[in-house]
Amino acid sequence: MRLSVERLMKEAEATGFRPESLEKVIRLISLLNHIFQDPFLRDRLALKGGTALNLFLFDIPRLSVDIDLNYIGAEDKEDMQAERPGLEARLRSIFEKDDFTIRKAPSDHAGGKWQLRYAGAQGQGGSLEVDLNFLHRVPLESPQWLDSRDLGSFQAKNVRVMGLHDLAAGKLIALLDRTAARDIVDAARLFDQPGLDLERLRLPFVIVGAASRALDLRTATPESADPAGDEFDRMVRPLLRASDVQPDPATQLEKARSGLRRLLPVRGHESEFIRAIWEEGEIHPEWLTSDPDLQRRIASSPLLRWKTLNVKRHRDLKG
Repeated sequence: MRLSVERLMKEAEATGFRPESLEKVIRLISLLNHIFQDPFLRDRLALKGGTALNLFLFDIPRLSVDIDLNYIGAEDKEDMQAERPGLEARLRSIFEKDDFTIRKAPSDHAGGKWQLRYAGAQGQGGSLEVDLNFLHRVPLESPQWLDSRDLGSFQAKNVRVMGLHDLAAGKLIALLDRTAARDIVDAARLFDQPGLDLERLRLPFVIVGAASRALDLRTATPESADPAGDEFDRMVRPLLRASDVQPDPATQLEKARSGLRRLLPVRGHESEFIRAIWEEGEIHPEWLTSDPDLQRRIASSPLLRWKTLNVKRHRDLKG
């Protein structure tokens, strides 16, 4: 897409966001529209992460400047692998038609990041990342088709977005794992989100946590969320509206921790479920839920199966 300096400055004045960050999200919105207008891609991808939260569920309290996608087209590994080359080729074509230069494409089994470059309206180069994950392809709740909030005169329409509780689980585990300031701000708002049921959240929270590479949810505490002192000013403040009352970092951190105290420590049966995965490479969905469909989804989760496979290899376990 082409965006003139005059148009960008007009949109920046109307929205209150910095021009360079705003341009990135305008291009992100255009890219989302093109991805979800594609008849093949739209039925196989779902948006997650900070962009899903801030652009589609919240009222854009901050800009989120990357695209995180889950492939949800097929549960079966062989079916996924058969579709993957064509899917990635379609994405590549869309990126190039949208005037992006592809700097790096993912090659990992689980997916990975596309690093895209573009020529900015003000003459400087800009970058955008698209993260595509093939392991989160069995959601616990149905994704939803949503239009984004209006960002000035721009809007993403009819985008498939992961369900609220799957989104929340991913964000909260990311917060505990990497303790980024942007995750603190998102989590603080999440716990006030209408429709969020903390009991319903526990299941995806434990599932995503159990699959983590390094975070042991059995020993995690709300105080594990502890970002670097200057990270809010460096990484979050530039993405806020200049016209808004600026959130206090300490208040945001306490709100996030207060919400986490309603989920942590994990309960006894949840801890046992995680232990069986981490120490024995075994998945016991019946320890978490009596719902047959959810048990099936948990047992077939590529995310958990990949984790258990690695545990068995590392511990030299059979099975």
